[in-house]
Amino acid sequence: MARWRGGSYKTMADRNEAIRAMNEFRRATKEEKRRKDKEKRDKRNADRRKAATPKARATRAAVTGRSTRSTGSRFLFPTTGTGRTDMQTEYDNISNDMPKDWLPANLRANINKMPRPNLRPRGIENPGNHCYLNSILQAFMHMPQFLHWIRGHVVTQNCTPHWEPEDPGTRPDERIYTHGPCICCSMKALVEEYWGPTDPLTRPIRWTSASLEAIKRIAFQNFDTGFSLETEARFVREQQEDAQEALVFLQNVLNDYDTRTDQFDAMFRLCLVPMHTCTDCGKHKEAVVQTDANLLVTFDKQTHNTVASAIHDKFEKYPGPESKCESATCGGANTDKLQVWIIRAAPRILTITLVVFDYQEDTPIKKLHAVEIGEELDLTRYQEVKVVPLKYRLSTVVSHSGNTANAGHYVASVRSQGASPFFNINDHRVLSINPAEFRANPQRPPGVRTMQGFQAYMLTYIMDEAPVERFLGVGARERARLAS
Repeated sequence: MARWRGGSYKTMADRNEAIRAMNEFRRATKEEKRRKDKEKRDKRNADRRKAATPKARATRAAVTGRSTRSTGSRFLFPTTGTGRTDMQTEYDNISNDMPKDWLPANLRANINKMPRPNLRPRGIENPGNHCYLNSILQAFMHMPQFLHWIRGHVVTQNCTPHWEPEDPGTRPDERIYTHGPCICCSMKALVEEYWGPTDPLTRPIRWTSASLEAIKRIAFQNFDTGFSLETEARFVREQQEDAQEALVFLQNVLNDYDTRTDQFDAMFRLCLVPMHTCTDCGKHKEAVVQTDANLLVTFDKQTHNTVASAIHDKFEKYPGPESKCESATCGGANTDKLQVWIIRAAPRILTITLVVFDYQEDTPIKKLHAVEIGEELDLTRYQEVKVVPLKYRLSTVVSHSGNTANAGHYVASVRSQGASPFFNINDHRVLSINPAEFRANPQRPPGVRTMQGFQAYMLTYIMDEAPVERFLGVGARERARLAS
């Protein structure tokens, strides 16, 4: 009998066949769910178009001038007459069915129905070099819509960890997982522990917490998170890692484990359309649409003094690809192109990563910067349809102190709830700060001595809800007044 680290099979082929069968079943289940979700979305879109009244079509014509062109835009796009693109309307419809306020008070009540003493955030203990993961988890804990979404996770058979058959003497930490703990179940448990009752004071989450340990095991151990057997660990348990990589990893596995992909997309995924313009004939060509849950923003310390200016240059001055123009005017002679990014659909939660690390001989060296962080972010001008304002409010700042990505320290400054909602969270330490300290860059947490301060690395913004009806059927000047 073939043995494999505590497990036994008649042959190694039997073991591989069992793993393939399990992966195939999970793949088929998820594909079937995606197919049904697509059918529901198509039916909802068809019903919405069928229910469009003559008054709605007249309003669309009054706003846009024609049914397929945005006000002030030179690009064609599909629209539903609601002041949004079809995709943005779909995002809005999905998001409107999801709660966006903070968690209800009954979650904060203990077994004796006594309310939690205060609304302060909780710290997370750091057993060693886990500050990058703690700061990202703090960002997730301060996304109200995400908190409701993760608490709505339904346990399925895929949520149960699976491991190889083991000898009686095998310790739990020596198990070889073919499918590890469910990240959604673990995150759900962490949310309820984080915002649940803590008497008499708000104590930090212990590093031995079952939910926190499950999340770390997902990041540190080798097992299957999706559809294939992993061969390498993602992060090293006792080593400093990049917080941005941890953010992307958690977003990916959360999306993989939960079947509500349409709600996840409406929360996190930014849909961008690269539009190429020939500098000779002026022909526009739409490139492949890109959707991502994390917006990377490159900046220059000499030319960009605000995050907004760096985003503007990314959207308006991005260098186009070196490819020949396909129009008859140029005849394929011109290869010089300009590229702009257009927002086709914006999520409710926008995560921005400032590219602060430059690689020099395979070593990530950080650019020390003092780029100003705005508490409000207005992206209206970059929308494909500019009728309804697109504004965000700053929710979390994850900052880093040190010279490289693999060293230093991470902290998180958050906008929480209550009369004084701003806090700086340094692992298990939670300190109240004022609004100026919250949006400062570099950040200087109280009680932390550092010459450089903490440079802003990742920003989380929450969309300001704008009543769409107010902006339909009015001119551009009136829309600007309403948006102010």
